[in-house]
Amino acid sequence: MWSVSWSWQSNDRISSIHCVRTGVLVSHGLKLTSFSNSGEILWEIDVPFKIHSINSSGDTVVILAA
Repeated sequence: MWSVSWSWQSNDRISSIHCVRTGVLVSHGLKLTSFSNSGEILWEIDVPFKIHSINSSGDTVVILAA
């Protein structure tokens, strides 16, 4: 069984989600947002292209955008 721990509504369509050490990365529209495990926004950046995929290894995050 599972339950919702927090929720957030994007103004744009979500294109990818990736779990990282500090929480979750979500790409939506032309933005990439980092959320803590409790749902607080840690940071948000504008990107020049739509993000199609997010991956990470340790402290490094790689995005595929076009």
